[in-house]
Amino acid sequence: MSILGKNSNQYLGGGSQLNVLNEFISKDNINDLFIKGGITGEIDLLSVDIDGNDYYVFENIHVLNPRVVIIEYNAKFPGDFSWIMQYDPDHIWDGSDQHGASLKALETLAKSKNYQLVGTNISGVNAFFVRSDLVGENFYTPATSEALYNPFRTGMGMCFISGHPPRHYLGKPFEKKY
Repeated sequence: MSILGKNSNQYLGGGSQLNVLNEFISKDNINDLFIKGGITGEIDLLSVDIDGNDYYVFENIHVLNPRVVIIEYNAKFPGDFSWIMQYDPDHIWDGSDQHGASLKALETLAKSKNYQLVGTNISGVNAFFVRSDLVGENFYTPATSEALYNPFRTGMGMCFISGHPPRHYLGKPFEKKY
């Protein structure tokens, strides 16, 4: 609350309350954290961006029923390739490209949870899903990872240069060819 200071009510709408939990998120504690924070049931928007175990955390959320879900995806992998990093409850992003899950893997998971992929942002970082009962004919079709994939683009509105150096985790190390 110290960030907002004395005038926090103007940002939070009068008597609103802001609950801040300083917790390390895992697939095993995510539901308890929502309950502890007083958030359950239907909500408008859920954003999952924890630089690693995003797939597993989203897979295990069952105390919320969001209308829209935004999940960070690993755009190293093209739209037709399914990949999920191995679960590590202690994972902390090391700045490399070994994180999260491909868009195809997230599309498949979201479909099993009754969500439809409706888009990705142009920088190739976030995927947008809408609960299937709300989709109607409001979004682009075909609503597939192959059609909606955006590759990772550095510098697209970001204030830093990233690059995500590759880690050798898909078998043989990458070879430079000139």
